[in-house]
Amino acid sequence: MSLSAACALAPDLNYRPRDLKAETAALEHIAAWAGQFTPSVTLQPPCGLLLEIEGSLGLLGGIKKILESVRRGSAEMGYTLTLACAPTVAAAWLLASGVTFFLPEQAPLQSAGRVAWHERLGLDALALLKNPDHRVVFITTALFCIPVSAFYPYAPPHLRELGFQRTSAWMSLGQVSEIVAMFSLGMLLTKWRLKWIFACGLGFGVLRFAASALNSKGWLLTGVALHGCSFALVSTTAQIYLDQRIESAWRARAQALMTLTNSGVGNLLGYLGTGWWFTSCTQAAGTRWTVFWGGLAAAVGVVMVYFLVAYRGKGRAAERPTANVQRPMSNVEP
Repeated sequence: MSLSAACALAPDLNYRPRDLKAETAALEHIAAWAGQFTPSVTLQPPCGLLLEIEGSLGLLGGIKKILESVRRGSAEMGYTLTLACAPTVAAAWLLASGVTFFLPEQAPLQSAGRVAWHERLGLDALALLKNPDHRVVFITTALFCIPVSAFYPYAPPHLRELGFQRTSAWMSLGQVSEIVAMFSLGMLLTKWRLKWIFACGLGFGVLRFAASALNSKGWLLTGVALHGCSFALVSTTAQIYLDQRIESAWRARAQALMTLTNSGVGNLLGYLGTGWWFTSCTQAAGTRWTVFWGGLAAAVGVVMVYFLVAYRGKGRAAERPTANVQRPMSNVEP
């Protein structure tokens, strides 16, 4: 269960962030302690140990006594272990994993108060839009989805009209560039503010449609390739924004709201709007591809100008902010 879901069910939940360094130190401590049973102890992070005990069976009295000693000693140190013993490593892991299905069931968390209908329907997530930057990001990504909806329906017929065969293979250039852009995000996040990564993605969107508007084989393939860069730098950065700027108790609702605005409102308006635009640009002599793609480039350009003007951000050196809303039932401090 996610933290946001747990906080929604139990507003008085007291939680602490996971400490990976402490977990690693605890695992190393248990490994050092387990050296009394065998010199062959292997760490399996984040939460596993492998002990090769074949050579210790005769010395320590057999498997049962060794397992009892491990279980008793770990309990004395305050740890609860899932133990399994098998002739091979894979079999031991399989047994240990299978044991988890027989662990006692935990009762579901109960809400400390009555949950209102607007909370059950997720309408309380609309309170996030009171924050100006949140509102700009949600509106920008939804508007961006409108022209982008034309990519898959209308790029293939344009490719075929220019003489390309196997259009699905050519369209995969967009997926290739999307993967490259996602790998590049890690470096960009260390050097740029989120605002400029968003702006870069929107800029690629303008160039993507502008290149297609030139109506030649090379430029159309360039536009197809740029699609992946644009989509990844906008949509993936939007998810990163939610992770960095939305308080954890609200994050799941923020993600659901973004899915609704993008995949629901944005794509619906996009398919209807770009379908109408395509019909308007199609005549008996054929489709005016330059006008069609050029209009979409202008649309993304308008979205880009709106974002650059309206988005403020917190600056490069600012600490990670949280959502500027409070839930009356929650005791989580922003």
